[in-house]
Amino acid sequence: MTELIATICGFSNEDDVEKFSSEYQQPIWHLVTSLVNHVIASNYVGYTEYNTSTFISEATARQKLTRGLNSPSAASKSLWALYLAMGHVEKLRNTDNLTPEALRAILEFYLVWQQLLQDPESSIRTDLETIIEQLKSLLSTGNQSFSSDDKCEILLEIAAVHFHFFEYDKADALIEQAGEACNLNVNLTGMLGKRTRFQEKSIAQLVLVHEDLSIESPAPLPADSDIPQSCQLNDDTLLEQIATQEEGSRVDGRSLSATQLSCLLWIARHESATHRHDVLVHERCSPFLDTVIAARRHWSIQAAALLARGDLEKGRGRHVDRSCVQTELVVKLQQGIEDSVPVGDRLHRIRHVLSAGLTPFWQSSILLADILKSLGCTSEALLILERLEQWDGVIECYKGLGQLDKAETLIRRLISEKPKDSMLHVFLGDITRNPEYFLKAIELSGDRNARARRSLGHVLLMDKKYEEAYTHLKRSLELQPIQLGTWFNAGYCAWKLENYKESTQCYHRCVSLQPDHFEAWNNLSAAYIRYGQKEKAWKLLQEALKYNYEHPNVWENYMLLSVDVGEFSQAIHSYHRLLDMNKRGADEDVLELIAQEILRKEAELTESLKKTELEEKEEIQKVKEEMIKLLARISANHQTLSSKTLRVYALLKKPKTLSSPESRTEYEKYVQLMEKSLAAANGKMSWPKEEKTAVEVLETAIQLAQDRLELAKFIASETSVKEASARVRLSLRGIIQRLDKDSASRVPGEDAEKLASLTETAKTILEGVAI
Repeated sequence: MTELIATICGFSNEDDVEKFSSEYQQPIWHLVTSLVNHVIASNYVGYTEYNTSTFISEATARQKLTRGLNSPSAASKSLWALYLAMGHVEKLRNTDNLTPEALRAILEFYLVWQQLLQDPESSIRTDLETIIEQLKSLLSTGNQSFSSDDKCEILLEIAAVHFHFFEYDKADALIEQAGEACNLNVNLTGMLGKRTRFQEKSIAQLVLVHEDLSIESPAPLPADSDIPQSCQLNDDTLLEQIATQEEGSRVDGRSLSATQLSCLLWIARHESATHRHDVLVHERCSPFLDTVIAARRHWSIQAAALLARGDLEKGRGRHVDRSCVQTELVVKLQQGIEDSVPVGDRLHRIRHVLSAGLTPFWQSSILLADILKSLGCTSEALLILERLEQWDGVIECYKGLGQLDKAETLIRRLISEKPKDSMLHVFLGDITRNPEYFLKAIELSGDRNARARRSLGHVLLMDKKYEEAYTHLKRSLELQPIQLGTWFNAGYCAWKLENYKESTQCYHRCVSLQPDHFEAWNNLSAAYIRYGQKEKAWKLLQEALKYNYEHPNVWENYMLLSVDVGEFSQAIHSYHRLLDMNKRGADEDVLELIAQEILRKEAELTESLKKTELEEKEEIQKVKEEMIKLLARISANHQTLSSKTLRVYALLKKPKTLSSPESRTEYEKYVQLMEKSLAAANGKMSWPKEEKTAVEVLETAIQLAQDRLELAKFIASETSVKEASARVRLSLRGIIQRLDKDSASRVPGEDAEKLASLTETAKTILEGVAI
């Protein structure tokens, strides 16, 4: 390959290249593969020769490889080779009956092209659809042109395409197929072990083990010599690796093939991309990455695993130092800096680059800059981003340093050098928040600059000009559909404009691009509530909780919606969760509503022996027991419950019959709760003046009087009946007297007749217990 690239690179004009291509003895796909491999070598593995050509400049090649305003990174190398490959790919696509090798060459060309572009390019996704379908068809029919390892690599390369376009479900299916194709025999499980130097007792740790222990693992292979070094934690508390009690059952990465290791990498990558980054995701991904890193088998796979681990560890206090050092080491090797291996000997590193998902050096450098910023090394991150000409990142660094004036000076200097560059005007608008610069960018680009529309929409959104903001955001999404934050903001604007149908569409697109965006799930649920689809909203909130289990506001929304849709068991669970987070006081309305609905449903059930009704009785009884436990927990936490809540709590605990010593004990507890309810209601001085409250107090007092007398009759002793009668007289007489005293100041309402009727009932009971 080196001789071929050297020959082409030395041509002085396009005619020489055309003549060479026409006389090339190998199939045209072979030439495409050689050119793409050279681009990979230059941008991924530190190969530093033939990065420029005499017949076409890098600036011209970058312009030719630009789709709209989406251009390859300014730091990308050997774009001349990718441009030359593009011409041959166009010829291949016009050929009938493409060979399997040609189809794979086209796939890899487009995948590399997309990875070098700044943003996802939907036109590349469209160009690849036919190629991907043809490859899938070949693989499904058992075509003999590819070995099992080749099939696995192609599946992973297609999965990489889907990853770039946020199609995680499709990628997951392909990763699973690739694992089956390469006989990946692993499973994630718990095992007793230790992770700290001072840990005395072993606890459960997540590790990777063989799924089928009857299948013997191959003998470990020796480590390759040219492999990036894995940096140590050097922590005074954490062990370098989890020490388990059953080391023999764990997967030894040295016995796995390259395709199997690549599958492990993609499993971890998928887990990280589709879940919120927290401790649980770190625990689930680490066993896969640690297994790959311990294998030390292939340069590209090892480098990809080390970068993935660095990305995973960048937010963890005891790991972030290693994350920084490790990422810096790999980035230098990818650029050919401080690499002791001769340049010519680095070409073997291009094997498995695409199937392992290794990113080009400039993307790895952006990761390094992010890690440095998280450590407070913003100035060092600024230097990296300036070399890469990532001006939006440079602006963020200046903003973090409190030096936006320097960012403005820089962008204005660049505009003076390139006055027709619309993106520079967008950056200036981001700094100054002046809409005129965004409008200028839109004019210069012929309204093809999605970033200008997006930024202008965001500024208008901050000014609460929702209609104008929505117009610009929608236009931005028409130009570039793959924009997570823009879909979210567009959904919010549509919500504010009460356009709930379009709001739900925007939020749906947002969560399809980033499944762990719990705010989008939450807002999508709220939009469906306004849209009149509460059942669907309830299910969507469950998705939001999957991605952020610790957010009290989402739990509160889920609890209220569970009550609305009649899922009382889930509402009770939500209330428990809020208590766990110490984010909940006693919400009287929710507790009362749940308890009343349980009592109502229980009262509606007949004594029929129909199977469906028996199941319903069992279900309502289960929910009733859960509600009693919740109210008991709230009471045990010394929270003051209202009169209403205490009353429904008492009614929930009231035994159905009073016929045994056990039921007597439960009945006495019920009466005690009713007494507390009445005391809480009677303790408010203003209740006799409020008709509705007076009705509630009188109902509770009458119910308590009747229950006291019933309990006394069951006990059937002379003392119990006398004591119960005396307490009833004392209670009802005092309440009736207070009602009579404040009758003049009480404004009659719709409950006036009911209050009068209850008063008569109370007086009748008093007459029955008179001395």
